[in-house]
Amino acid sequence: MKKFLFSALILVFLIGAGTGPVAAADFPKDAQILPSSFLNIYWIDKAFCMGLKQRLFTPVYATANLDFDSASTDLTLSLGLAYVLPKEEWLFQIIPINLYFYAGGGWQYTRNQGQQNSYLLIGANFLFLFTESVYPLGHEVKPQFRSGFSIKF
Repeated sequence: MKKFLFSALILVFLIGAGTGPVAAADFPKDAQILPSSFLNIYWIDKAFCMGLKQRLFTPVYATANLDFDSASTDLTLSLGLAYVLPKEEWLFQIIPINLYFYAGGGWQYTRNQGQQNSYLLIGANFLFLFTESVYPLGHEVKPQFRSGFSIKF
């Protein structure tokens, strides 16, 4: 129950952080590099996996990922929110390319094991590539690193 409440508080905080006029005002220059949605394609343990991020409003995205673990033939569904960090607030102004960082959190569910875990997410997107680190907040669950191709549309 504590994990669920902690996850709910993180998600409410992320939604609230994106609705403030200060957070949204930092994106006029970055608005052209933030797509309305993008598809992430990556491989974990020689298995094809994919994720989708859909913009809810300018800096906040809803995320959904499906990961297949071939060793245990298990499927993991991850749902959450990600907040894109504005270049103006951080020291990223010197970077002249479409590079941006994001952070978020959410909930994971595994099909075979029935595990339900909250997780924290940090990542970066560069042109057509992405990288993410997922840190589950459960017991005996290892952090996951994923990187691959990002298709913006």
